[in-house]
Amino acid sequence: MSTDTMSLYWELASVDPNVRQRAAESLATALAKFQGAHTASGAGTAGSEEALEKVCAPDVVYGLKRLLRGLPSSRDGARQGFAVALTELLSSLDFIPVSTIMSLLLKLTDTAGTKPQEEREIYFGRIFGIMAICQSGMLQRSTTQWSDLQQMLEQLQKVATSKSYLKEACYKVIIRMFEEASKSHLRDEALPSIVEIVLKDGITSPEDLWFAIVAQKYLQEYDWAKRLPDWKHGKPLNPKNKALLVDVLKESTAANPRIHSIWEAVLEDVLAEPRQKKVISVQDLWAALDESMFNSTHERRFLALKLFQELLSRVATDEIPFLFTPALLRCLMTNLAKKDNVLHKVAKQTATTLSKVSQEREGVALQLVLQLVGKNGHQQFDFITKTKTVESILANLKAEGILAYLDFLKSMFVKQEDKDGLGVNYHRRWAVDQMMLLVRTGKIPKQEGWIRSISQFLCLHGFFHVQEDAKDFGVPIPPLSDATRELCRERFFVMLGTLLTMPLEAVEGKKPVPGVLSDGRFWVADLYSSMTETIKHDHTSLVHPLDEEARQAIKKGSAVIERIRKEEKKLKGEGENKDALAQYRAFELLFLHVMFQVYSEPEAAVGILEDLEECFERFFALKTPASKKRKADDSDDEEDLEPIDVLVDILLSFVSKGSALFRSLSDDVFKVFAGQLTKKSLDALFAVLSAKDGVAGADELFEGEDEEEEDIEMMDADGDDAAASEGGDDEEEDEDEDDDDDDDDDEDEGNFEEVDEQLRKEVKAALGSAAMEGSDDEEEDLEDLDDDQMEAFDAKLAEIFRHRKELKTAEKDKKQQVLHFKFRVLGLLEVFIRKSSGTPLLIETIMPILTLIRQTARSTDNRDFHARLVSFVRKTLVKVKEVPKPPAVDLERVYEVLEQVHEVARTAPDVEVASVASAVSLLLVRIVGIPKPADATAAATAAAAPQAPKRKKGEAAKTKTQPEPPVKSRVSETYLKSLQDFLLKNKSKIRPGLFMEFVQKYPIYAFELLPDLVELTSAETNAKAFNLINGYEIIGALMKQKKQDDSTIHAITPKFVENVISTAHGAVHGDAKGPRSFNNDRVKEFLRVVMGVARRCKNSMDEAQFAKIWSTPAVNTALTELAASERYASQPSVKNQCREILRLLKLA
Repeated sequence: MSTDTMSLYWELASVDPNVRQRAAESLATALAKFQGAHTASGAGTAGSEEALEKVCAPDVVYGLKRLLRGLPSSRDGARQGFAVALTELLSSLDFIPVSTIMSLLLKLTDTAGTKPQEEREIYFGRIFGIMAICQSGMLQRSTTQWSDLQQMLEQLQKVATSKSYLKEACYKVIIRMFEEASKSHLRDEALPSIVEIVLKDGITSPEDLWFAIVAQKYLQEYDWAKRLPDWKHGKPLNPKNKALLVDVLKESTAANPRIHSIWEAVLEDVLAEPRQKKVISVQDLWAALDESMFNSTHERRFLALKLFQELLSRVATDEIPFLFTPALLRCLMTNLAKKDNVLHKVAKQTATTLSKVSQEREGVALQLVLQLVGKNGHQQFDFITKTKTVESILANLKAEGILAYLDFLKSMFVKQEDKDGLGVNYHRRWAVDQMMLLVRTGKIPKQEGWIRSISQFLCLHGFFHVQEDAKDFGVPIPPLSDATRELCRERFFVMLGTLLTMPLEAVEGKKPVPGVLSDGRFWVADLYSSMTETIKHDHTSLVHPLDEEARQAIKKGSAVIERIRKEEKKLKGEGENKDALAQYRAFELLFLHVMFQVYSEPEAAVGILEDLEECFERFFALKTPASKKRKADDSDDEEDLEPIDVLVDILLSFVSKGSALFRSLSDDVFKVFAGQLTKKSLDALFAVLSAKDGVAGADELFEGEDEEEEDIEMMDADGDDAAASEGGDDEEEDEDEDDDDDDDDDEDEGNFEEVDEQLRKEVKAALGSAAMEGSDDEEEDLEDLDDDQMEAFDAKLAEIFRHRKELKTAEKDKKQQVLHFKFRVLGLLEVFIRKSSGTPLLIETIMPILTLIRQTARSTDNRDFHARLVSFVRKTLVKVKEVPKPPAVDLERVYEVLEQVHEVARTAPDVEVASVASAVSLLLVRIVGIPKPADATAAATAAAAPQAPKRKKGEAAKTKTQPEPPVKSRVSETYLKSLQDFLLKNKSKIRPGLFMEFVQKYPIYAFELLPDLVELTSAETNAKAFNLINGYEIIGALMKQKKQDDSTIHAITPKFVENVISTAHGAVHGDAKGPRSFNNDRVKEFLRVVMGVARRCKNSMDEAQFAKIWSTPAVNTALTELAASERYASQPSVKNQCREILRLLKLA
């Protein structure tokens, strides 16, 4: 036996089909070579097993027997791999007859004395073995006899009868044997005989039907009517056999969860092109199956859904509607709705198939949508099934499909019949929502045609009555209700907001611009022109006709728009001044949207339109006599207002409405004018951000509050005042916290009593005359009521509590309204920062924002607002790409704000506020700018000179080179005050991160602090251990700055070494507990800094100077005591660090 082929048998059992295929091919090739060499030496034919061993090479005989013996194996992919290899081998051994292989197969797969599980595996092996014989082409050899086929057929029928779950597999082999026999010399004898054996009892199972359908294609001349007397014309697929056909097909559920192979044979004939006249149509077949399968067992409904998936991808587009029967859609929706349903998984697969088919088959998406939301489905299909099936299918609609679907929706809206009892308004609302869904679905290509169609449709039915004799427009039947018109108006304005930011589909590779049509006009301009034409139409009239004042406002607004367009045309012709062109277009956008509002809310919109006109006149200095007269009558404050201030007020009024349209509009316009904001404009923005929250804030920001809410508003205002007082005292905040909490509790109790008293009065009013004067006992009052009075009292009491609940809900809504208004204004401020970060006004945003962050830090009601403010600072304010620079910015103002920021840091209520203050402080330093390195070094050196040891020579040099004390930079002076607060104040709220970030980003300024920092870490300051060690860390960070002048370091080193000695002594002999005690981590950090400074000094000093300052007995004693201290005996690293320092100082 060849050892080269032995490994291939193992690879045949691989679970990887590619490995199995390669192994089978390699084995067949190797065995063919062995056989070729053996045949050449004079071998003959193999008519029996004994002859086989003589005719075939030993490796081939071994291979045949091993492959046949391995077919029953269920190990991994052994059965499949061995069957493939056997097929390849048999096809190459053309001298071996079928009888010999069948004899070997039956011998090697004998079932005598086997267990049930083993018998099952053996039957599988025989099926695979006979299939290998068929696929190898052995049946077409001249040596094959009918008796061989008869033996194979007998074995297959035996297995099919013994094991019902193997019946389909057996018939698959029988059909393959039938097909192979039709190509052989045994055709005339074998085919009729096989039919008679297989169908001796007619068609009694799906497998019999499968065989009959396939056999009729190969044996058309056979008398099928005689063989199948129960079937019309002997043709199972004849339309007249529909009932019998369905009864047999229903039994194919035994293949669950697969689709039985019979269905492929049936569908192949039913869906064949061209269609056969005497074959049942797919519509008739599906209708018959629908009646019997969807109202049956879970298995049959499972099969029906799987068949539906199969048919979806194969039937013609015009046949798809026939598949969506009421029973199918009911089954699909029911099982999609709940995950616990038995068929939920296959229902999800069906929904996925719908989306996939709509993507793969062009023109099918529309049909699918119409069926899912049509009469057999449900308009709220996605909502009911908790899926996005319809939405995903809509995303695959092409332009023609979208227009066709819109026609369907419009016709449903206009001519509505309430067939299902849900109501005309319900169906019309659904049609409108579907139109908006097309707009919102991002995958649908946005094209002018259908978007304009939706917008004009909503505008028409939202603002106009359509007369009955109108031919250009569809007349709604029945007439539209007020609610439906209001819905159309609302959706129209939502549409306008969407169009502001929605780009159209790219055409010819050109990048589309959001908010405009392909010709550059605004969407709103196109729709306003359409609305103007509709107003002029003879068969339409406005739902709410305009009064004279509104008409005049519209007329003036139209005139302004004409002037704007003339200026735009002029600027476009010049090709310059893009900023001016953008401003004109922004005003055009504002006018058009406000003029639309006049038709919806004339009372409010007319005033806004007049203000906008005046703003436009002042902005572009287009003075009219009327405006001059108004200016003469204005107060001094109003004369001081810039046009941009008026525009900002108008935009804020838009933002306060909470509409998505006005939010987008305000953002777009604000971006254009952000660079022209003034201090008053910013103040207007911050006035909104600093307003109170809740009902009190709503009263401050909005108008038109109901009088009945006054009590609640007063209560809320009191609560806000208490909250404000809680955060008012910076210095004594910790001490006053408990008192403030007590005050809040007292106020809550007072409010509670007030509410109870109010409730008592309302209850007595409900009791009426039954309430006794001077009596506070409600139980006595209730005893005097009879049944009718008690019932009336209960109703009145329910009304009281319902009213109170409504007031609480209104209060909650107002809180949300105020919060969202602040969020939107903060969004405008972000736009300003991004667009105009280089303006000096950037500085004026810092303290208001920081103040708001501090005020909201501990407020639970303002948690979301506080988070947004902090995010604004960290992600927008301090990360601007450009900052204002001198001389454009007043440095004195920058220094003033810097000191205010540090004051906030010194009184920060928590770490987050301190971190924000640090980030803002660095931004201000960035605005000041970095001095030249030479100047900074000189200043730092001069600052260090007074700290040097007094020596005569030193004094003479000092008198000669620096007659006056040095002056630090304003930046360093500000940080020094905070540093002193941090190291000297017992309850300092400064966080060390303020200085560490300063050192890392602006070491030139930070280096000026080094002499003072060394003084502040001396024993005289008696700083807390935490603060002291952080002071050392700051020194260590400064020492890592390689670019700084070493002379400053040399000057402060003696004092630093003195501090090291005292600190080490305190760590050993100082307090073991308390704020000035040293723990293990603090000592290790202290030693790490000392090591770093010592190395820096050694690298920059000459050896004698270094030894004089560092290598002293005092240093040796201090570090030796520290290393030997019992306090840190559990930390070997402390001892090791001390030894390393002593070794560096050559004191070890």
